[in-house]
Amino acid sequence: MKNTLLWFCAFAAVLGSCQSSQEGQATQVADVAGIWWQIDHPHYDPAYLILRQDGTYTFASNPDGEHGASGQYWFEDGKFMISDAFCTVPGEYEVNVKEQKGDPLSLAFSLVEDDCPARVGILTTKEAIWFAPPP
Repeated sequence: MKNTLLWFCAFAAVLGSCQSSQEGQATQVADVAGIWWQIDHPHYDPAYLILRQDGTYTFASNPDGEHGASGQYWFEDGKFMISDAFCTVPGEYEVNVKEQKGDPLSLAFSLVEDDCPARVGILTTKEAIWFAPPP
C-alpha cells in the first residue's frame, strides 16, 4: 500500500509539472500581439481582439478583423494603454499573460483607470483565449 501511494504521488507530481502553466504580467507589445478569442463584446459574437505588432488593434466578429472597430494600444511604464475614436481618452490596464510551455493561452485585463465603461466591460469581463499569431 505504501509503495502504491508513493508511486501515485510521484505520478501526480510528474503529471502536474507537464500540465502546469505560467502566468506573468505583459509589459510590451510582443507579449500580447496575436488574435485572441472570446472577448465579451456587445456587437460581436463571437468576438476577436486582434492585437497587431504595429500597435493597432481591432475588435471584430471574425479573426481577419474585417468590418471591426479599431484603435491603438501601447505600453507605458509596464501598463497596457488603449485608445480609439469611441473613447478618445486612453484607458490603462494591467495585462496578465498565461502560457504553457512557452505558448500563449490567455490574457486577463485588470482595470487601472479608464473613463470608458464600455471598454472596461469588453476587456475585463472574460479572459481572452489565444486563437492565432498576429496578422
